[in-house]
Amino acid sequence: KMEDYNNAKLKLEDAMKLQNNDWRLLLAYGCILSDGFHSYEEAKNYFGKSIKLNPNSIVAKMNLSQILILLNEFNESERHLNEILKKLEGIEDRSTSLILRVLLICSQCLSQQKVSKIFIDELLEFSELKNLQLVNWNFNNLMNHIKNSKIDIKLKKLSFLILSIPKIDESNKELILEQIRKLADQQ
Repeated sequence: KMEDYNNAKLKLEDAMKLQNNDWRLLLAYGCILSDGFHSYEEAKNYFGKSIKLNPNSIVAKMNLSQILILLNEFNESERHLNEILKKLEGIEDRSTSLILRVLLICSQCLSQQKVSKIFIDELLEFSELKNLQLVNWNFNNLMNHIKNSKIDIKLKKLSFLILSIPKIDESNKELILEQIRKLADQQ
């Protein structure tokens, strides 16, 4: 969280020497490799190992899905994300639901140059609930990936707004949600 990635990497490497089969350490190491060092292939490997040790970890699968988007492996990312959606049917976890929709929308923007209206509607529905500060996810690498992509400018703007959802607070919430609605209707 402090973005001291070098120190975090060293501490995790020490911890993994003591316990090399802890799925949480592997997950954290994958996050450090991705967020701090942009080593996406290596991070993908660590997320995969984490999932092998704990196949029920939704957080590991969401991190893997984000890495797959960054590696332009959209079909595989969407497969994992849809699997998580099915697993969570009937479970009200707003943070996970928001992150899933954001990742699915970004994957579709990049791979198909369009977005499912259903995912936008679901995202808006979850976003209109109170206390969005529950969402804490690092989308910085995904923002840069979209910024450097060749997708339509309106789709880019929509993606950036959607990726800003973790930063929504009561003072800017209505404006951002209205902008998302407007851009989604224009595509």
